[in-house]
Amino acid sequence: MKTKHIQHYTDIDRIKFRYSEIFRKNIFFNIDSLYQELTIIEIYLDLYEVNKFYGNCFTRRSFSELIRKEYKNIIGFIYFYLEGTLPLKYKYSKRIEEIFLSFLKDDFIPLNLHHNSISKELLEIKNSFEKKYFNNEKMKFYDGWKVITQDNHTMYLSLRNIYLRYGESFCDNYHKTIKNIALSKIKSTFSRDITNLNKLHSLFTEFFSDIDKLNEGLNAYNCADTFSKFYNILVLECLLRKECLVSFHQRWRAIVNTYLELADSGFFEKPHFTIFVPQFKTSNAISNKKIVGGNIISKKLITDIPLHYTDDLAKEIIYSNIQSDFNTCMTIANHRIAIIEENYNYFDSDNEFKEIQQRYLEHPFKYEGYLIHPIYLETKHLEMAFKRKLFGSVNLVDIYALTMILIAEHPQITESWLVNWRYLKNGKPYGYIEVDQNAYIVSHKLRKGESSLQKILLNEKSYAVVRLIIKVTALARSYLKSIADKDHEFMLLFTMSPFMLPKRVKKFLNPSTPVTFSNFNDLFFCPEALIHLDKKQLERLDNLVKNFSLTKLRATSGVLVYFKTNSINQMRTALGHTKLDVKLLSSYLPKPLWDYFTDRWIRIFQNILIYESLKDTEYLFDAIDIKESDLDNFLRNHHFGEIPTHIQNGKFGINKINENQKIGVFPISVPILQVFLAIISFIENFTQNTEIPEFIYRWYQCAILVISQIRLCLESNETNQAAIYLDAKILEMYQTAINNPIDVKKIGWLK
Repeated sequence: MKTKHIQHYTDIDRIKFRYSEIFRKNIFFNIDSLYQELTIIEIYLDLYEVNKFYGNCFTRRSFSELIRKEYKNIIGFIYFYLEGTLPLKYKYSKRIEEIFLSFLKDDFIPLNLHHNSISKELLEIKNSFEKKYFNNEKMKFYDGWKVITQDNHTMYLSLRNIYLRYGESFCDNYHKTIKNIALSKIKSTFSRDITNLNKLHSLFTEFFSDIDKLNEGLNAYNCADTFSKFYNILVLECLLRKECLVSFHQRWRAIVNTYLELADSGFFEKPHFTIFVPQFKTSNAISNKKIVGGNIISKKLITDIPLHYTDDLAKEIIYSNIQSDFNTCMTIANHRIAIIEENYNYFDSDNEFKEIQQRYLEHPFKYEGYLIHPIYLETKHLEMAFKRKLFGSVNLVDIYALTMILIAEHPQITESWLVNWRYLKNGKPYGYIEVDQNAYIVSHKLRKGESSLQKILLNEKSYAVVRLIIKVTALARSYLKSIADKDHEFMLLFTMSPFMLPKRVKKFLNPSTPVTFSNFNDLFFCPEALIHLDKKQLERLDNLVKNFSLTKLRATSGVLVYFKTNSINQMRTALGHTKLDVKLLSSYLPKPLWDYFTDRWIRIFQNILIYESLKDTEYLFDAIDIKESDLDNFLRNHHFGEIPTHIQNGKFGINKINENQKIGVFPISVPILQVFLAIISFIENFTQNTEIPEFIYRWYQCAILVISQIRLCLESNETNQAAIYLDAKILEMYQTAINNPIDVKKIGWLK
């Protein structure tokens, strides 16, 4: 039985009934934190039929008797029946030891267990444990239900509840059906199906107490109604847990599709009525959003940003929060890097443990084919953190902190870029090069399936980080090269302890994933780092960490570039995008800020128009939002330039297309469209002999360009002919402008 499947056999109600009394007065443990360990004990008692000796509910006396009689057998069961790594088995064993010790205290003598090896005591237990009787039928039950995928991977199903609720015969037939479905799918696809099946099994066993009720509830006529009830319960649970409704509806669709596959296979009847699968809508673009507590939240950045924020005050709050969260991340990462540097300097010095260190370096990680052990090195009494310092090892969290700084300094870098980053390629320097006193790092990231090579010029800070990475991974790289492991060519290498084999980083785990959140406590909640944070940063820290990933840090770095420069182009360059894609970049910039800066440019445009019309009058400074002292600077930055020649000269011939055309962007709003329509109306109905000012004629040409494109789009929608795509909001604004025309007489410069 694999250790990761223990959770599927946890019966919380049974455990609470059986153990609550004895743990009620236990000051060391709360039963709610012991389900996994107590499940292991329960599986052992059931499998080896020891349960009958202790009754349905433990007393302190009977549990103490269990400890005395079965302690060694339970440890033997963990080590020689459960499938998993030695460190994981050690973890479970030590945890159970601590539970037993809390009951027997001085009367309890623990076994001599080691983190990554089998002790002599355990070998003795193995001999007696293997002779112990166990129930073969129950062994099949606890081994789980296997399926084989199309690409020949073996995967495990959790059918425990189905087996217990509906019996062995039903479970066997159901298992055969799922096995046939699995044979038609690859591992990555079927792994998602397993998640959906687990949810279906939970719903089936909760709603239907026997096979007859299950068949009735899922027959062709009742199925749609049953699934509507499932939906109502699940959506309420989602709301109570304040989870994302967008993600929930995506999961619900997947669950229904998985059930329909079971129906198509003939195991269940095909529904006569369509199962309810609503399309949950939040806006025209639902990507990079989640719903928390009823508010739509941008999830692209490390900072949660409610999309209903609109006013200037909210803009300042958003900016302040993003900058604060970013500074928190940098403080934490820099503190960890300082520790890494300190550890390496100690490792590289003539320290008091130099003799032990030299013994380790003669055979790092392994000795004579076996993982090297602290006992051999006489370091058993030392803390693991000090052993890492002594033997110069870096773990995955260390690498994570180093990459945080690299991404912050160079937002072009993505997770895929880092995973593919090589120090060497075919034995030659590749991922780090120095040319003319400049240092570069080189790798590629995947862009829509295409490899894209990137060469990044390092600054002073990132140069120091890269040099540190090379130093602290040198021992691991040397070892991997000595055993002809090609992973030695990659830049990012780590080992979880000095006594485990090093390997390359193939995937980054992030604290934003709940199951890996606790892995980062040592990084984000280090007390020595927290003293450098202010009150606001400390208050926001927990939520920041739960939301944090390297991808979001990269997006945040790009947004901060925009804050500093007010330039979409600078933001594009910082993120490493080869071309300006406003739609893509808008997914990075929070909507409230995108709206704010868009409105800002609209106001600038309006002020320019007013300036041109009133610049020779005494009313100029009453009409514009600019002080007289700031006017020169405003005009220097925002004056009207020449209209692009392709607007003035009309369309080019096929063979005269200018390859160097520059992109022009018009911010669209109802007032601007009203002004454009007024300009067109004025020029086309102009009958006076006076000369039209040049600037009005220029903007007439712009108005024609914009309005004609909108009209073309509307006409194509009616005739189903191809045209440029325009957002529905623009078409709606156009209709509003048409329905509410500006009186030309009220526009001074059009009189």
